[in-house]
Amino acid sequence: IIYHQKTIDIAPDWSAGYVNMIESLLLRDGKTREARRVLESAERNTGREFTVTRIRLDLYDGKYKEALNRAEKASPGVLGSAYERFMTSGRILSLLKDKERSAEYYDSALAVLPLDKRDYMLHSYAALAYAGKGNRDRALAEAKLAIELSELNRMDQSDMKVVQAEALAQVQAGAQVRTV
Repeated sequence: IIYHQKTIDIAPDWSAGYVNMIESLLLRDGKTREARRVLESAERNTGREFTVTRIRLDLYDGKYKEALNRAEKASPGVLGSAYERFMTSGRILSLLKDKERSAEYYDSALAVLPLDKRDYMLHSYAALAYAGKGNRDRALAEAKLAIELSELNRMDQSDMKVVQAEALAQVQAGAQVRTV
């Protein structure tokens, strides 16, 4: 934390120092109060919005409606790709126990994924979307295919096993969600 503060002191207009400080505070404290203070300072000093960080803090605090509102109002590209935007809203709606709207967002996420039968990352994304919908069989099939396609790179294959385990855990727990 001292290191991140020094980074902020040296370059107060550089956003990475603030983001690193916020993440370190969350890891150290498990609370958002101090992290929110740093976030306010970051927005003031850099002149930019930290929408993704605000959504994360809202989720940590159980402010799901606020997080959903921010996610749905975010400018295109702020949450990443269209897939990531749909997945974020789907996950938040799952936390709000709105299965119908959540499933619509997961369907939208699947609809925007390009069809490339050889791209293991696309199959891992599909696995997470199917897991979010509660479709265990499709989630596991996509995760298995992602692992098979990543065979050439052992690190990537290891990452795919994590995705498969996450998808299975989400479906089995019935939670369908991991926070953003």
